[in-house]
Amino acid sequence: MCRLAITPLVGVSLLTASLGGCEDSTAPGRVPIKVDATFRDTIYAIHQLTITVREPEGMFARGVEVRVQTGGGNFWGLVQRTDDSVFRFTAVDTTDLVGRVSLRTQLQFQAGPGHLIVTVPALGYVDTVTFTVDPGRPVGVRVSPADTALYAARDFALRPYGVDRVNNPIANLPFEFSHISGPVTVNAAGTVSTTQIGRAAVAVRASGVTDTAWVSVVPEAWVATQKFYPGNGGPEGIFLMQLDGSGRDSLTRGLNNSFVPHGFGWSPDGQQLILPRTTMLFLLQPGGVEQQLVEMTAELNTAARFSRDGQWVYFALAYSSATQRSGLYRIRLDGTSLMHLGDDTSHFGTDYFASPSHDGLSVAYSSTRSPCFSNPCIRVLDLATNRDRVYGGQDYLVGGDMAAWSPVEDLIAYSSGSEVRLIRSTGTPVRVVASDAGMVKWMEWSPDGRWLIVAADFGVVLFDIQNVVRLPLAQFSSYSATIWRP
Repeated sequence: MCRLAITPLVGVSLLTASLGGCEDSTAPGRVPIKVDATFRDTIYAIHQLTITVREPEGMFARGVEVRVQTGGGNFWGLVQRTDDSVFRFTAVDTTDLVGRVSLRTQLQFQAGPGHLIVTVPALGYVDTVTFTVDPGRPVGVRVSPADTALYAARDFALRPYGVDRVNNPIANLPFEFSHISGPVTVNAAGTVSTTQIGRAAVAVRASGVTDTAWVSVVPEAWVATQKFYPGNGGPEGIFLMQLDGSGRDSLTRGLNNSFVPHGFGWSPDGQQLILPRTTMLFLLQPGGVEQQLVEMTAELNTAARFSRDGQWVYFALAYSSATQRSGLYRIRLDGTSLMHLGDDTSHFGTDYFASPSHDGLSVAYSSTRSPCFSNPCIRVLDLATNRDRVYGGQDYLVGGDMAAWSPVEDLIAYSSGSEVRLIRSTGTPVRVVASDAGMVKWMEWSPDGRWLIVAADFGVVLFDIQNVVRLPLAQFSSYSATIWRP
């Protein structure tokens, strides 16, 4: 009769791994467990798994319990008893007269190495069976970068790869590249060369499937932009960077989270930023520290802009106090001449998001005063009279959430629902710029009035107003308020 000697084994190789015990006669040198299986195949493949257990002296271990369970946290393989209809994380069976247990394995969806843990509690055996899951056949192509922004006369390399039906990457496929549209060329190696400003597309093909890589060829410019943490939308900081995503340099801490519309402004000479924080306005010169301009008696609306001549800063007080009404204000750069603008009598609703006109005579702004209330409207205030313009029978220009006045002409961009539109301050509509913006967080013009940068639910997008071209800025996917440096 065979005597038990517990000899646990560790780390048996998966290509016909042997782990096993003894026969009806002693057989020195035999291992306690022998595993016969296919240890490499593609995702979801099913194979037979046979385990033979021997006692320490070499005899077959009859009628002992064998436990097989998935190892690791990604569950690369499941197991199933022959009398069960379901694959499970753990299967328990008893050896037959020749010490065998027959099970089935099913590889799972994640390609890579995996393992099963085999235990025979009565004999104290514990061992690991390793195996490899390969991707399935290619059903798609992916390319990196899938979307990018670049200046003209630049090159970059596409990095394509195949994917199976659950998006496991597949390397070493033969890829073909071809130009679809726009101002780029592409060679056989996947190197893309940009030629002029515009939106371009390149096709990437392999194994009968195709993906598209997109390129925004953008004008050369520097912007100030607020970055947020992708996980919770909290403000990570305000940065100075180029429109192609290069040259990023930290300016200061952030203002607000990505879910709340907010913004800030450049001085016309590009030397200072105006930043609203809690009850205070700060001026910041890149490379310097924030300098307080004014402190109000209540919290500010998180938005501020310079006048076009750089002499004034426009902002809004979000809540009234005993000494200061809510609504629009302006102040000179030396901290003097603080004044409240517009309606002084209404106690219902407020005014905010001021945008001075190109000629310095008017201000477009958002308002929830009657009759707008929960559906904000865009009003135009004439500074000479300190009164809102009247359009027919209404004292507002148009229904909308946010306005940005062109620096060079009488043209106002504004958001309305998920749309970005253009309108004259006379009330003449111009066109719809975008219909899929979602919530607009901030928008501002380039100094020459050709470009409009919109930060919204669709990301940060640059619009060519003259040629009606839309250029998404993929490198700004985790950024919100973005303003063009003069």
